[in-house]
Amino acid sequence: MKTIKPKFIEKNTTQYPAENFDLLVQQGINLLQKITGDKWTDYNIHDPGITILEQLCFAFTDLAYRTGFNIEQILTEENGYIDEEKNSFFNKNKILTTHPITKNDYRKVLLDEVNEIINIDLIPVKSEYSNDYVKGLYKIFIKVKDNIESKFKAQPFLEEEIIKKVRNSFLSNRNICEDLVRKIIILKPKEIDIDAYIIIDENYNPEELLVTIYHKIQNLFSPKTRFYSEKELVDRNMRVEEIFSGPLLKNGFIPDFELKPLKTYFHKDNLINEILKIKGVLFVKNLVFKIDEANKHEDAFDLESLFYPFINSVDFAKTVKLSSTNRDIIVNESSFKVVLKNKDKIKEWQHDIATVLKNEHKEKREFKNTGKYYSIQNNFPLIYGIGNEGLSSNENNSRKAKAKQLKAYLFFFEQVLANYTKQLQEVSNFFSTKLNSEKEGRYSYYPLYDIPSVKEILKPLASQEEWRQFVENKNNAYLQVLKNSQETNEHFYERKHKIFDHLYARFNQEFITYPIDLYYELFIENKNISNSDFVLKWKAEMLKKLPEIEYNKTKGFNYYSIEHELSGFEKKIFNLLNISNSLKKNYSSIFDSVKIEFVLEKEHNHLSKIDTNLVKKKDLIDEDIDIIDSEDEIIKMSKEDMLYDRGLNQNNSYIFRNQGISILRYGINVKNYRIGPSINNKEGYIIIYKNPDETAWRIISKHINKETAVLSLKKLIKFLRNISIESEGFHVIEHLLLRPDLDKKVFSYSFFEKHIDEANDKINIEKHNWCTFEERENDIAKNIKNDNGIFIKNKTNFYPRFEMLVALSNGQVIKEDFYNLRLTVVFPSWPARFQDTDFRKFIENLFKTLSPAYLKINFMWLKPSPMKEFEEEYFRWLDSLKGGASYEERNKLSEKIYNLIDKENTFLKS
Repeated sequence: MKTIKPKFIEKNTTQYPAENFDLLVQQGINLLQKITGDKWTDYNIHDPGITILEQLCFAFTDLAYRTGFNIEQILTEENGYIDEEKNSFFNKNKILTTHPITKNDYRKVLLDEVNEIINIDLIPVKSEYSNDYVKGLYKIFIKVKDNIESKFKAQPFLEEEIIKKVRNSFLSNRNICEDLVRKIIILKPKEIDIDAYIIIDENYNPEELLVTIYHKIQNLFSPKTRFYSEKELVDRNMRVEEIFSGPLLKNGFIPDFELKPLKTYFHKDNLINEILKIKGVLFVKNLVFKIDEANKHEDAFDLESLFYPFINSVDFAKTVKLSSTNRDIIVNESSFKVVLKNKDKIKEWQHDIATVLKNEHKEKREFKNTGKYYSIQNNFPLIYGIGNEGLSSNENNSRKAKAKQLKAYLFFFEQVLANYTKQLQEVSNFFSTKLNSEKEGRYSYYPLYDIPSVKEILKPLASQEEWRQFVENKNNAYLQVLKNSQETNEHFYERKHKIFDHLYARFNQEFITYPIDLYYELFIENKNISNSDFVLKWKAEMLKKLPEIEYNKTKGFNYYSIEHELSGFEKKIFNLLNISNSLKKNYSSIFDSVKIEFVLEKEHNHLSKIDTNLVKKKDLIDEDIDIIDSEDEIIKMSKEDMLYDRGLNQNNSYIFRNQGISILRYGINVKNYRIGPSINNKEGYIIIYKNPDETAWRIISKHINKETAVLSLKKLIKFLRNISIESEGFHVIEHLLLRPDLDKKVFSYSFFEKHIDEANDKINIEKHNWCTFEERENDIAKNIKNDNGIFIKNKTNFYPRFEMLVALSNGQVIKEDFYNLRLTVVFPSWPARFQDTDFRKFIENLFKTLSPAYLKINFMWLKPSPMKEFEEEYFRWLDSLKGGASYEERNKLSEKIYNLIDKENTFLKS
């Protein structure tokens, strides 16, 4: 019998000191005794001072109680939800998940996104004889739902549609330096007949038991995958981090134990072991397979990789015999079909219902109104006359004045208490990444308009209408005092930096502000915003984007997409460098879109001419420009042979000599310019320029007057800054995407061994009869077999070893290792930040730090002309990957990219 425990209030419940009223009062009295000594001798409860102390202590316990709510309740707003974007406390589904990393992750995403398939397998392409083959490739085999497969004959286009969906899903989720072979296989059914003799418990319905056996075997041959709800997995004792590990799915969760491989080999023992697990089955007396029309029975079968085993349910009821210990059991075929049909419907319903039971990741919680303040004046004894009841109208003015005096005295205490409750309610704002609002992130305050008779304290002589206007005025004197008493802007920004650093550190991240500091120094025109504030805004944006950035941090781009989208890997680095690109960009085209004659990469006397008439006048910089009043000073500063304005016209154009791309680095600094009177035109003005590495100033432009010169120079600096900003970025080339198709006859190998008495490698076998990837594997296996065991198959040994080779269309032979987990990153060398040697080293180290450890990276910094040549071929190649180009065209473009990026052939381990 269950014991019912009586309900009662615990007297000895442990309390936090701040919630213990008696303790607070006693400590308050002890403190008063120390401070007042013999001046205050009566500490009994009738003393007004003790009464005030008690009311304050009671208010403290209320504050402590509210603060004791769990953080979810405190952060929850009136709608029952926590605003994640406001405070960077992200939900588990956003911060614990990641885009597909493992083979199983890919399978889960594909099953989730392609409704027509019931199972899928990814087989990595491998070489058994070398580590230097093209890695990162998957073959994909899919099993479609039975009701979809039955439509293939009537709708032949349906197969291609499913393949297209699978390919697009994989490419949208693929890791950097991973890809799939172009051909995706939809498995075809291969009918397998089973002859079996099974002994069952006669107490079980034979038709239902036979259907269970059929489903058990069919699921073994063609396993289906189902989705689970979060609750189901929690009930299986799975931890939250296990449940949310891997990609975020739309239809629930697929735990790893649910993913079964698509097998082609089966032995009868596999089936017998599974059948014996069924309740009601006592013994499997005999079981054999018949896989062709020759009626030959086998104990095992192994199908080609294009097929999956299939059982005909009609034949199954005829060829699988049931018996009890005493007699043979005749199965009613009609009843068998009815039971089978009903159970199939139930199984389909179970699969669909699991999809319906998808987890609601956004949890609704209980709202606690921690910000509502109740005045302590309402709790004072009525004799004090400070509550809502007030004093009797018969009281004299002295008595009323004392009550007001006490209310004013308590007002300061109450303001602190009320501000505390408001701050607790708006603690989300404390962590807020929204910096544009004056309220967001600031310390909160609570206007005490609702305490008893507050008008007598704040505006005693005002009429009711004047009081209403005072309260509605958001800038009244009272509110101004509250705002100004909170914190200074400097303290606010200092505190927000610390808060953002803390929030970022919770995700094992650290802000590196060097790129942002350099960006501010070079490109921010309006210095009214401080560097600290600029960095703070960048930190806020990084926190807002953190779940998306971290989820996709090693994700590759979908080369089938219409637009040239950036990969998740690229987006993370762009954000860390404060580059705002959203798509792959042609950086050299900046020189096509403006009227500019640059020979930037060549340092000689060719003119570099800039026409600033094309620069918009708005948003001009506000920096001080040095104006020189004396012609003599101009002559002293400039080279004598440059004082004549040959080639210079008064058309707001600039001519730089011997500058090259350095003009984009130094030409954005107003300190490198001077404006002064023209030597030949008394009313005109000239602009002179000096690179910090040079010793003399040079005339670069002349203008009709000083005002025109100043305006034009500002436009020039803005123009040069814009070129640098618009040109910042990089291209990431995954070598794997440059590979030839594996079924093309372009693969071969060489075999190296080294003898003790020989200084050099000896090529024992050198094959140049070009074949497919698979044919090469078979050829190597044959040579090893015929080599009488000289070669020991050990891919980690330096000798003996195979060197895998690939033939290009021009007859060039390259090492296949070129395609093996490698990246080339191509940068424009001309933007101002990118000309900084230290910044270049920083970017390269950033790539090595953030890329997967197994990747090798090559860095290239190209000047405008080489970059233009590269980008013309690069974007043609990207377009060819989308599927419209022929293999020959795509391969030709891939080889052009290879020849452009493999000139140095220097790879750095990341």
